[in-house]
Amino acid sequence: MDYTNTGILVSALNEGNILAFEYVYKTYFKDLLNYASRILGDPEASKDAVQQAYYRMWENRVTLTIAVSPRAYLYRSVYNNCLNSITHKKTIRKYEEEQLKELYFSTVVQTPEAEMILERSEMERAIMTAVEGLPGKCREIFMLSKVDGLKNREIADQLGISLKTVEAQMTIAIKRLRKELGWLLQLFIFFG
Repeated sequence: MDYTNTGILVSALNEGNILAFEYVYKTYFKDLLNYASRILGDPEASKDAVQQAYYRMWENRVTLTIAVSPRAYLYRSVYNNCLNSITHKKTIRKYEEEQLKELYFSTVVQTPEAEMILERSEMERAIMTAVEGLPGKCREIFMLSKVDGLKNREIADQLGISLKTVEAQMTIAIKRLRKELGWLLQLFIFFG
């Protein structure tokens, strides 16, 4: 059969001819997938959009009418499926955002203690990330001083290094952390 002829192809599809459907599938699938990928930017969602177009074509095969070409019909179908996918994602995102807002306002705003805990954990995380970014020996000396509460002489004795080295490393640590953390460093030093 000459499936390049739209009339013959549509008639074959109307009759449920699986070979006609395979022809349409093999002929357009890759191009349709590329098209959907450019719209959605998501391989799985793109594949779903294309497969839905083929599914609907086969599901409606008995009453299927194609005015221009199978290609145009499928591109329009994939385009509509992509728009539906985008709308669906936006709806889900909006719902998730509303749920987060509701959780925030019902839990955090109504209980100031929760707000303070949240802020403190975020500050601690920022501080620890910055401290972890310090060079090895510098970080070790800083932690011994500010977390373990050792004096510079005790650190020097414990690590077997000079007092000047401890002081130099603490100066480097504080300069780097001040640059990265700003006012948060003062909290760490004050409360640490």
